[in-house]
Amino acid sequence: MNKVKQIPLDGSPFEANGKIYHTSNELSIDRWIKMQEFQIELGFGVEFDEMQKNWLKINELANKQRFTDIAVLAYNMVNGISKSYSREPMILKFCALFFNVEGEDLGIITDEMITAKINDWKAEGLGIDNFFVFSLAKANGFADAFKNAIQEGSELTSEDN
Repeated sequence: MNKVKQIPLDGSPFEANGKIYHTSNELSIDRWIKMQEFQIELGFGVEFDEMQKNWLKINELANKQRFTDIAVLAYNMVNGISKSYSREPMILKFCALFFNVEGEDLGIITDEMITAKINDWKAEGLGIDNFFVFSLAKANGFADAFKNAIQEGSELTSEDN
């Protein structure tokens, strides 16, 4: 079985669909604005802290047996999650702000540019793992919220046993 190709995490260039991609750590104003939108969507339609608070609220409501309130909150969370699913995962859209083709104008970003990059990465057969790791490192609060959610989830599970 062949291993899935991964992007390098050390910032070195990589090839995808015959194009050389470079990593940029600086963003133009347009790209920064887009990054802010994507960070919210990376949180499944809500800010990361809000997602965490919602799960804690569901737990609290369950303990109080307020099932109608749980249903409303769960519906709102599912609605946010369903918006995050698309043919272009938000993690890849987010990374498209930072991974650029040689000669690309770093001052602009369009949905068409993002789609073209994702299509290159798919055509190259790149795996999602390192895109995910890159997003964790770059998205404000994403890594902390992810770590806290895992920790609180394991604490809740251990309390149940």
